[in-house]
Amino acid sequence: MYRFWTSARALSALAILAVCPISMAAEHSNVFEPPAADASVGVVGTTAVKYKDLPQALQQSLKENEERYQRRRASLDFEYLRAQHAMIDSYANQVLDQKATELEARAQGTTADKVLASIAVPAPNEQEIQAFYDQHRGDLKRPLTEVHDQIADFLKGQSNQAATRKTLDALRAKYAVRLTLDPLRQSVAAVGPTRGPADAAVTIVEFADFQCPYCGRMAPVLKQLLDRYPRQIRLVYREYPLNDIHPAAMNAAVAGVCADQQGKFWELHDALFADQSALDQQALIKTAERLGIKLQPFASCMLSSKAFDTVHQDMKAGDEAGVTGTPGLFIDGRFYDGYMPLETIAALIEDELQRRGGAATRADATDAIHRQEFVSASSQ
Repeated sequence: MYRFWTSARALSALAILAVCPISMAAEHSNVFEPPAADASVGVVGTTAVKYKDLPQALQQSLKENEERYQRRRASLDFEYLRAQHAMIDSYANQVLDQKATELEARAQGTTADKVLASIAVPAPNEQEIQAFYDQHRGDLKRPLTEVHDQIADFLKGQSNQAATRKTLDALRAKYAVRLTLDPLRQSVAAVGPTRGPADAAVTIVEFADFQCPYCGRMAPVLKQLLDRYPRQIRLVYREYPLNDIHPAAMNAAVAGVCADQQGKFWELHDALFADQSALDQQALIKTAERLGIKLQPFASCMLSSKAFDTVHQDMKAGDEAGVTGTPGLFIDGRFYDGYMPLETIAALIEDELQRRGGAATRADATDAIHRQEFVSASSQ
């Protein structure tokens, strides 16, 4: 689609690679109307069984099903809005890069194509190829001899892309070219366990699942991010257990709520993500005991409807915000789906700080995104 800027398709590929998805049935636009009260739904001999004769529990089931449908509709609406905005952003940046390149070509008395062709990068050396392979050996699952040339081509292309992006950013600065399109933002309540100062410039609301492997990978990244920006970021955690695919997630989420009641949420959070195999009831109790959580109130809380209600409130908020899997991050309302490397999310933080006049540099997230895409494709 566009050779200079990360496309919506590339971002979608990253999301597919690094997110625990919701199990979701096909959507339908038709509205179901129940039968009239006196309508027949069956017969017993010659006696009609009418709709009004069905158990009262049916109405509650219908209500719950309608609520699920409406939440899924909300997800589709947000997916549509995000895709539309991503395409506008991508094409707007394409035009801005082209304009900056044409201005430089005019200044040099040459063409835009020649300006870009003058950007040269060296081929990767064997040490770089080996280092990349060693870093991603577990994902590639093939010997180096089979993927050597692919890695070399990828690293060369990545270096060329990074050099091109650096040149284009310099040309944008030189000719006062900048994007003025506002990010797409959603209003999401920042309620729940919090790390970071209350007056932080940037708030991240994370919807996560303690059994989701990508959430497990995301947890230390967010910790590193908070260490890098100790005064600028506030992280708020909201529970979003994916019960259909993670059977231990709900109990772990309730345990998080109960630990929070004793001011020990983040201790439990870090412990559960450090060992995602220890999420059954007995393991949760052992972990709580090791962390100094008072066991009697903790165990009572684990059985309380109030704790489950708190989890369900978070899940409902995630559904209404269009969360489609975990981790789901809202960075000052900007939605990002799935695992992101540190430098990718740091680039987004830099962008938010720039918008507030709080950062002097613009980081580029493209490199980390493309590395993940390459590893995913090469491991097939």
